[in-house]
Amino acid sequence: MRLKVRFYTKEYGTKLLPKDYRFYIGSFIDEITKTTNAFVFSLSFKKYQDHQIPDELIFSTGDKEIFQKIQKKFSDMKKKNEGIKIRNYSEILISDVFLLEKIDFDLGSALFSTEVCILTNPNAFPEDFNKWFCVPEDENFSEILEKRTLQRYFAIKGEKPSTKLIVRTEKSKTVCTKIYDGEEDFLIKGFKGIFQIESEPDILKFIYDYGLGIHTSRGFGLVHVLKNF
Repeated sequence: MRLKVRFYTKEYGTKLLPKDYRFYIGSFIDEITKTTNAFVFSLSFKKYQDHQIPDELIFSTGDKEIFQKIQKKFSDMKKKNEGIKIRNYSEILISDVFLLEKIDFDLGSALFSTEVCILTNPNAFPEDFNKWFCVPEDENFSEILEKRTLQRYFAIKGEKPSTKLIVRTEKSKTVCTKIYDGEEDFLIKGFKGIFQIESEPDILKFIYDYGLGIHTSRGFGLVHVLKNF
């Protein structure tokens, strides 16, 4: 289930969006959903003069109760002309809230494009930057993506999947960025690209609903469906 929220501000270009905006928006959603794991979101921007300003947020989850909470909150905020406040940045107000079309996965294979995703290697340690973060260029990328996805499926759904994932990388790019979490910041290595994934329809839907990798509650991991096979 997916929701798109369109934003605007009354003071375009007067202040820069803080670099830790992901933390504030993620925390805002955490407070509504009372969870930090069972959803994914992505914030897109548009250019105004020499600034990037918030444009749209896509929120996705497979949990009906969480989805209804988010939908109600944003709809109520729009009616009351309330917004999201991120420190001293101009308040982000809501111009529109609407549902995105449902996608069914019946054929056992889908071509996904991704926003920036973060994947960690269960056989490495955080201190080893190059081995801890796993990207498509790594030899064991497909194996780790499969393992982490099925682990997350079990953590969220409470059911151990009996299926496997077959991952084919069509196109990819490694991305280094920072996560700002309160007063601390962390350098991370992630990736974005186009991937064909074969699995049971329920697993493909899970990937679409909950995203790929970790830190999905901080705006990483959202996927888009390019084609169902």
